[in-house]
Amino acid sequence: MTFSGFCSRRKSRNQRSTPTMNRSLWSVEENGFLPCRNPLQRLSHPQFQIFESFVDVLPAKIAGGRVKDEINKLPNLTVPELSRIIDNEDELERAVLVYSFIAHAYLNGDKGGKEHQGLTGTLPSHIAVPWKWLSDQVGRPPILTYASCTLYNWKVINPEEEVSLDNITILGRFLGIVDEEWFFKIHVMIEYHGGSVVWGMKEIMRIIEDVEDPVKDHRALLQISKLLSTMIEALQKMNLVLKQLFKSCDPYIFFSSLRVFLSSYKDGKGRPEGLVFEGVAEFEGKPQNFVGASGAQSSILPCLDAFLGIKYDNNPVLDRIVHGMLAYMPRQHREFCKSVDTGILREYITKSEPVERGFSELRQKYDQIIDEVVKFRKEHLSYAAKYIVNEVERRNGPMVLGTGGTPFMKYLTMHLKTTKRMQFKFKYTPTGYIRGTIRNVMAHLPESIRGHDSRIIAAEPQILRLRRRKMIFKGLLGFLVIFMIYFFVISKE
Repeated sequence: MTFSGFCSRRKSRNQRSTPTMNRSLWSVEENGFLPCRNPLQRLSHPQFQIFESFVDVLPAKIAGGRVKDEINKLPNLTVPELSRIIDNEDELERAVLVYSFIAHAYLNGDKGGKEHQGLTGTLPSHIAVPWKWLSDQVGRPPILTYASCTLYNWKVINPEEEVSLDNITILGRFLGIVDEEWFFKIHVMIEYHGGSVVWGMKEIMRIIEDVEDPVKDHRALLQISKLLSTMIEALQKMNLVLKQLFKSCDPYIFFSSLRVFLSSYKDGKGRPEGLVFEGVAEFEGKPQNFVGASGAQSSILPCLDAFLGIKYDNNPVLDRIVHGMLAYMPRQHREFCKSVDTGILREYITKSEPVERGFSELRQKYDQIIDEVVKFRKEHLSYAAKYIVNEVERRNGPMVLGTGGTPFMKYLTMHLKTTKRMQFKFKYTPTGYIRGTIRNVMAHLPESIRGHDSRIIAAEPQILRLRRRKMIFKGLLGFLVIFMIYFFVISKE
C-alpha cells in the first residue's frame, strides 16, 4: 500500500471530508501519530538556505571534528526574521528539526560523538535564542525530541510503492551511516503500523459513547470485536518491525556514536548541571535539563495503556515518568492522550460480558492485545540490555540513564509487570460459546427483527436454561451410576 493509499483508506473508514492541508499537521485522524502530511524536506526561503545546506553535510562536518567552529560562523536569525520566514505549521516543524540537529551537533559533535568526549555546557545565543522561540511555537522544550528526529524526519522514496523499511529514508542525520538510518526507520515504521491501533481506539471509543445498553447492543459488540482484531493485527506488525532493529543497527555503534546525540542535557562528565542557553532571558543564565529523544515520547503506548485501563497508581515514580513525557509530544498528541477515557474498553467489556454468563469473546481479544503489548515491551527491554547495559559492562563503566533520562531497566521492567497483570485470563465455556453464537447471529439480523421479535431476544436465556438443566441431569445420572456400582459390586464383597 502506498502512503497516499494509506491516507485515503483511513479517511474512508472515518468518513472524513476535510482537506488534508486544512488540518493541523499533527491531527490524530489519518496516520495515527505520524503527521497527516508528508514531512517538509526543505525550507525554501533564501535566508534559511545556509542552515539547510549545513544540515545536508552535517555528518561530514561532525566527522571532521570541528563542527563547533563551523556552527559559530552561522548567521544569527532574529525572532522577527524567523516569524517572517515561517508561514505555516509544516515550515515551523522543519525549522525546529534543522535547529535541533545543529544544536545537538554543536553540543556533542566535536569528537564525532564518541562516548561523551565532546560535550559542551553552553549553547551560543545565535542558536539558543531562535531555537527556544521555535520550540515555544510548537509547544515542546528546546531539545531534540522524538517528534523531530522520528515522526517528522522521513520521506517516502517511491510514493507509488508499498510503504516499507526499504521504501523510506531519513531526512536529518548526525553520522550518515546505515546503523543510524536503520534505527530511525524502524521507529517510523512502528508508528506507521501503529496508525491502525490509534484508529481502532478512536472508533471503539466513539461506538461505546453511543451505546445505551452494552448487554443488549449486539451490533456494537460485533463492531468492537472486529476493531479489536484490526488492532491485534497492527500490534503484531509493530512487533515484527521492532524485531528487525538488530539486523542493521549494531549495539556498539549505537552506544559509542549515536546515543550521545539523543541524550538529555545533564551529564556527569561534560554537563554536571545541565545546559546554559546563552541569551535566553527566560532561563536567566541557569543550566537547564530536558529529556532526550526516547521511544517513551511516542504517544502510541501511553494512549493504549489508558485505553486498556493500565494504571500506575501503586507506582508514583513510574506514573510521574509516563506523564512527564507528555510535554515532549506534539500538542495534539498530548490532548488526544488526555482525552482517552482511562479503562473505557475494560469497563465496557465487564458490562457487556458479565463473567457469570460465560461469554468471553471480547475478553479473549483484550487479552490478545495485552499479549502483544507485553511482547513489544519485552523486546524493548531486551534491546535496552543489549544496546546499553551490555555495552556499559564491556567498558566496566558505571550504569547510565536512558536517553530519556530515566533508570530505564527498572522503569521498563515495572512497566512490563504492570501490563501483564491486566489480563482477564478468561476462557470460553460451553454456555459462553452458545451466547457468542447467538449474539453474532442477532447482530447480522435486520433492525426490525432484532428490535421487535421477542422470541429471538428471549432465545438466549432460554437456551442457557436448557443447557444448565442438561448439565444437572448429567450430574445426577453420574451420581446414580456410582451409587449402583457401589451397591451391587462393592457392598457384596
